[in-house]
Amino acid sequence: MRRLALVLGATLAALAGPAVSTAQEGRNFFRVEARPTGGNTEVLRPGMQGVAKITIDERRLAWIWSHKVVHWLRMFIWSWWP
Repeated sequence: MRRLALVLGATLAALAGPAVSTAQEGRNFFRVEARPTGGNTEVLRPGMQGVAKITIDERRLAWIWSHKVVHWLRMFIWSWWP
């Protein structure tokens, strides 16, 4: 098996299939399709597989637990506002 170290930016194109998550060896894996957004894409070929790190925004724990309720409350108050 040939390994290639390549750093590319990509955008998520689609989650693959109905079972998007699998657990193996105590870790969760997600099968997705992505489109490269830059870098040296000439080395990529159809059907290649790889590993990716996903970066997301940091959120406070209180926001994670309460943002849906706060949003609902804001919309409820707004709907009754004269």
